[in-house]
Amino acid sequence: MSKVYDWFEERLEIQAIADDITSKYVPPHV
Repeated sequence: MSKVYDWFEERLEIQAIADDITSKYVPPHV
């Protein structure tokens, strides 16, 4: 179960970094 948790936490970190980069370099189209 901890393996799944580690993978999930890693995914969340990657997603957060990706969102940060996206918000910095891609202007919002809203």
